[in-house]
Amino acid sequence: MALSHAEIIGLSIKVLELFETEKDTFIKAGLDAEMIIKNLSNLISEVARLDAQQEYLEREKKITTDKLTKKIRRLYVTSSGNLDMAIGAVDKDSSFAKNIRQIRSGIKRRKNKEKSEQTE
Repeated sequence: MALSHAEIIGLSIKVLELFETEKDTFIKAGLDAEMIIKNLSNLISEVARLDAQQEYLEREKKITTDKLTKKIRRLYVTSSGNLDMAIGAVDKDSSFAKNIRQIRSGIKRRKNKEKSEQTE
């Protein structure tokens, strides 16, 4: 059974506390308790730093994703509105307007084709 990050950190802190509390006993038993304490302390600090960095990046990713989603929507609305203005400017029923409308319908056709290929 694998331990979670929190469980590993909890275990490590308990082991560090054990070595700090019983340092003299472990030194008498031949262990380099000072080195073990220093090593564990450094590792726990590094894990805490990286965990905080990961949490920060996850928040930044969510914020950036939200901003991107809003900007993409704004880009679509603006582009679609400009396409509508272009069609209206050249007479909606003209062959040129028909060609312009194919910009939008071509994207929809490609999207529908991709969806049907994915379901096959």
